[in-house]
Amino acid sequence: LAGLLMVIAWEVYLPRAAVTIQESDSGEMAAAAVLGGVLHPSGYPVYAELSRWLVHLFPDNPFKTLAVLSALLQGAAGALLFLSCLGVSRNAAAAAAMALAWLLYAPTVRSATDAEVFALHHALMGAMVWQAIRLCQSQAAGPLRLFLLGLTCGLAGANHQTAVLWAPLAAAAFFSAASRSGGGRCW
Repeated sequence: LAGLLMVIAWEVYLPRAAVTIQESDSGEMAAAAVLGGVLHPSGYPVYAELSRWLVHLFPDNPFKTLAVLSALLQGAAGALLFLSCLGVSRNAAAAAAMALAWLLYAPTVRSATDAEVFALHHALMGAMVWQAIRLCQSQAAGPLRLFLLGLTCGLAGANHQTAVLWAPLAAAAFFSAASRSGGGRCW
């Protein structure tokens, strides 16, 4: 179902991907990607580097390139939301309904079709929450899982400062998994 939700999102988002400057910071994002400039504070270094790389690979229309990136990432974020909700509720229908409602919510669609930092933020936060839930529910958390959670938290924090609001969940999952010898839950 996660893959199906992602494809549905892409079917909605990709035809609507921006091809010119929108009302947001898309002009700044595209200019910084093309010219190598610095974005407004906090600078969004993860997004800035990813967008520079992509605009150099696909230089025809930087707005379209970055809007397609947003569409793809927002679809992935919806799939991760589904997996997180499924991990907590164990109810596939409820998890799918929640993810689909978020994917089709007007502000989500707008950020998924514009050259903006938010789709990457949503994808990184979705990955962090999903990894934290998996760590809490696993019988044995190996060093690779702990490393991946730490890496995702670092990338999310570097990309957008509001990632810190989810730090308690990540910390609970990390310390619970690192100190646990048996199974259990974080909550």
